[in-house]
Amino acid sequence: METDGLITHHDGSWEEEEREKGHIKTKVITAYFKAGGIGNFVFFLVLSIGFQSTKIFSDFLLKNPQMIAGYDFLTMYLSSTAIALVLSICANIFGQNLGCKARKILHKNLLEHIMIVRPYLFEMLPPSRFISRLAQDTFIIDQKLPSSVQRMSLVAFICLGAIIVNAIQSPIFLAFACPLILFYWAIQHFYRRSSIELQRIESATRSPYLSHLSNTLCSLVTLRAFNEESRLTNQFCDHLDANSTALLLLQSSSRWLSVSLDMAGSVIVFASVISCFIGLLEFIRFNSNCI
Repeated sequence: METDGLITHHDGSWEEEEREKGHIKTKVITAYFKAGGIGNFVFFLVLSIGFQSTKIFSDFLLKNPQMIAGYDFLTMYLSSTAIALVLSICANIFGQNLGCKARKILHKNLLEHIMIVRPYLFEMLPPSRFISRLAQDTFIIDQKLPSSVQRMSLVAFICLGAIIVNAIQSPIFLAFACPLILFYWAIQHFYRRSSIELQRIESATRSPYLSHLSNTLCSLVTLRAFNEESRLTNQFCDHLDANSTALLLLQSSSRWLSVSLDMAGSVIVFASVISCFIGLLEFIRFNSNCI
């Protein structure tokens, strides 16, 4: 059975933590947003939607300056731009506050659970378990999650706004957009499931080499006495290779996603150019027949 950590309870008892498989549980996602505050999350979403809506309104003003009769175009455009700027700043403040509050509460809970662990467990369990929790997992909560939530929301609203604007300008766009949306959804679904499992494997293979390094440093005198340096070095290299392989596969999957999206975007642009070229030829042919 693969394990990569431990779970402690409020009474000081503990149980082995098995490596999760499959999709991320909903309670894990909701726990982060509850720690950050539901109010912060709601205000962040509302302000982000308002920011994107104001940007779209500004773009429509540029296309049709006389869209709102009785108002000066420059005044309306500057006002909408200023409102979008204020909404963007406020959304960023609530997003940062969400991440700050979430990391503070989650770190506090982590330390409280470690402090109530019975002392003999620190002798029984490898130190790498605690190092992994207090190092890599803490880094993800501190640095990756807050920025990822904000970027995901921003990109999602930008894409949604672009689809709405194109659908308003040219309803036939939806006929081409639906297959593209399905194609992009299939790519992200495959990548997301693969990336989750690769990250779990990388986390599970991180503890062995950390534990091996800690135990080796504590037993240097004995190892040198029995001339076991080569064997322990080879074991450490094996553990490190396993973790490096998982990390390399994770990085390669990110590059695969980037290349796949670039290729899909290139095909879309190429198809758009060809369709425009064909339309231009038909227009020229129609004019020549009329003459």
